[in-house]
Amino acid sequence: MRKVTEVFRERFAAELGTVWFQSHWGFQYYLQQWGARPLNLARSEIYSGDVMLIPANNTGVVPLSSDRIFPIEELTFPSFPSSHTCGRYWCRVLQQCAWTAPWAVDYVPPAKYYMARFR
Repeated sequence: MRKVTEVFRERFAAELGTVWFQSHWGFQYYLQQWGARPLNLARSEIYSGDVMLIPANNTGVVPLSSDRIFPIEELTFPSFPSSHTCGRYWCRVLQQCAWTAPWAVDYVPPAKYYMARFR
């Protein structure tokens, strides 16, 4: 997660407008370290040209209509190849099998992130 947010920092930290993001957890922590701000659709003052960073698979992501944003790019980053923490479904499956570890060894698909600008 840290390496992904470093790529975004290198690319967008010097932006004149605000760099917004959706999501929580490590993504939020590292982005806020360099000044990116969490999007709050009810309270955020968004201007044309502001940047939006969106992870494809994370919590707190709200779809935005294409009349509000236009895409810049999609980035894909490799994930650690064989282990990850469990989502609710898989942890329940493992617990039913009498395996209580909160992680699993399995294929982890690459992480996708979308970058967009507000119209």
